[in-house]
Amino acid sequence: MDIRFDTAAMRAGGQAINDSANAMGTELEALLGQEPQWGEDGISALCQMVYQAIVDVATQSGQGVQETWAGQAERLEAAATMYDETEAAAVEMAQWKA
Repeated sequence: MDIRFDTAAMRAGGQAINDSANAMGTELEALLGQEPQWGEDGISALCQMVYQAIVDVATQSGQGVQETWAGQAERLEAAATMYDETEAAAVEMAQWKA
């Protein structure tokens, strides 16, 4: 039984993960870049502090997700490369034995 992994699909999946992470980061930056206009009173100052805390948490979370997804994409690429190299070596060995 011949088993062949579709390493091109693995690479495409990794690229799709990476592209999604980048798109999410871009959307998050655009969303967080739309800071409301603040008034001069105490309530506005409090709202601004809360807003900034939310922006900080969302930014850190988004960066963490992007880094994780990029790591997964790299792992898929490495696995695909390792599989292709191992398969090529096995084919070469089989030809050598023949």
